[in-house]
Amino acid sequence: MEAVEIPMTKEEFNTKLTLYVGEFNMDYIDAVCKLCEEGGLEYEMVPKLIDARTKMYIENEFRENNYLPKLAQLPL
Repeated sequence: MEAVEIPMTKEEFNTKLTLYVGEFNMDYIDAVCKLCEEGGLEYEMVPKLIDARTKMYIENEFRENNYLPKLAQLPL
């Protein structure tokens, strides 16, 4: 199996992702899809490009939209 070249660095991907979410008021998952389309990236490359903070934001977004089960929280 040959190595696939990724057209952008991890830092570039996360910077652009943050820009799309902030300036264009996009959800993280929509911004990831847009970046993949624009950059010619396969969705399978995304986990190698996103940082821990972005993974947390995406996970929270999925939980809010009921794609993942909610976590138990203590009442405040």
